[in-house]
Amino acid sequence: MLVITLFSWHTSYMSNRTNLKTPTIKPKRIVIHGINHARLACQAAINIQSTTNVVVELWSAPSASSSLGPAWFLNIINVVEREFSELAITGVLDCGDARGDALAALRQGARDI
Repeated sequence: MLVITLFSWHTSYMSNRTNLKTPTIKPKRIVIHGINHARLACQAAINIQSTTNVVVELWSAPSASSSLGPAWFLNIINVVEREFSELAITGVLDCGDARGDALAALRQGARDI
């Protein structure tokens, strides 16, 4: 059984960035733990999208950059962006308090940390 957790915390920067992309659409924030979670979240968003426009924010688990690294998460985001090109997908990598992980994520091409 898959449980998708909606993450309620949202930085003001991320809110502004999302608003710039699609000003009238509230994003769906979903914490993912792997490629299967990301695919299921995107598929669910497509099912919802038949009635409304949906922006999907895929968030990593808390401090995921320390355990799995930024490349792992960014590859998942790249795969689902290719597979679900009709969705507006934003990937947010949680680096916790690890400044080095945040710098590594930026070097890997992360846009949202």
